[in-house]
Amino acid sequence: MKRSIQPAIILLLMFTFHWVDAQTLSKDEKKRVVNLYEKAMEQTEEEIRGLSKEQLNFKPTAESWSIADCIEHLALSEDMFREMLQKELESPVDPSAAPDKKFDDKDVYAMITNREQKVKTSQPLEPSNKWESTKETMKAFKKSRRETHNFIQKTDKELRSHYFEMPFGKLDGYQMLLFGAGHQSRHNAQITEIKNNPDFPTS
Repeated sequence: MKRSIQPAIILLLMFTFHWVDAQTLSKDEKKRVVNLYEKAMEQTEEEIRGLSKEQLNFKPTAESWSIADCIEHLALSEDMFREMLQKELESPVDPSAAPDKKFDDKDVYAMITNREQKVKTSQPLEPSNKWESTKETMKAFKKSRRETHNFIQKTDKELRSHYFEMPFGKLDGYQMLLFGAGHQSRHNAQITEIKNNPDFPTS
């Protein structure tokens, strides 16, 4: 009798641990998204390095955002993405919330970084000169980013089992992190476009 029960118990334990591992983020997943965030921040800092106040506040049109506006939007978004994710993770996993068709991680990142499709941001993320200068905005942005990094490194929550309704469909928690990194890269590209405008101040 013991010989028949013990293998069954072992198999059950193996299945259980495999299921748990499948729900929590792997080291590779964490490393991948942290690297994307770090690369995006390095690019932002490179794009704005040495720019004058006039250059930072230049707008190609009256309705356009300036570089300073882009940086403020990124700082506001960083807080919102992380807080939204943390709040959702406080709720129990709801299997019924799973989408019928999931996006591939690469597709999510490619979708948000593609600037061919323009999307108007929500009112809370509209630039409103919250900080006195772009230097202060970047300081707040980088502080918030450190909190995001800490969250990614320390969390043992089941990010893959929590979902967020976006205008284009549902993303899981890990894909929301990818979305955040891609969102910064998207606006880095916008900053490059502003700097390439023929009317961009020379100093």
